[in-house]
Amino acid sequence: MEEIDKQKANDLEELANKTIGKNISGIRQMKGMSRLTLSERANLDYSYLGEIERGEVTMSHFILLKLCCALDIKVSNSLYEEVPDAVTHFLKEINSID
Repeated sequence: MEEIDKQKANDLEELANKTIGKNISGIRQMKGMSRLTLSERANLDYSYLGEIERGEVTMSHFILLKLCCALDIKVSNSLYEEVPDAVTHFLKEINSID
């Protein structure tokens, strides 16, 4: 992959992380749950949850499952709905997916 593609991939990953983190934070707040409560229910470090919600880290699928369970929601496309089309298009482009 060319250097510019790597930078674009990093930028889009950061954008996706921020969007998903914002969605998790929004769902948590809609449920009237504090970050401390969610971190305890998901058995995650409070500061790590903050990094997830701010989009500063890329979480594993297992962490996402733990958060969804603690929020009492299903893992669904709703967490990804606001992820910009640019991310999807780029991923399809680099993976030659039609």
